[in-house]
Amino acid sequence: MGLILRSIIQCPHCGFKVTERMPIQDRVDEWVCQACQQTLRIEEEKCCVFCCYGSVPCPSQQGKAAV
Repeated sequence: MGLILRSIIQCPHCGFKVTERMPIQDRVDEWVCQACQQTLRIEEEKCCVFCCYGSVPCPSQQGKAAV
């Protein structure tokens, strides 16, 4: 099974959702909501904003789950 490279990020402040392409090797530490302009940052014990706020974990976490 291949990696999923798109994730739906949902802003916890306003509920806005958008589909974003996830980078394969880079980690995304911050994401700015297009609707309310809040900056989302990594929560404790999470690796990136996709693992915190996305519908699909980032590619590096998907790879770990497959092992």
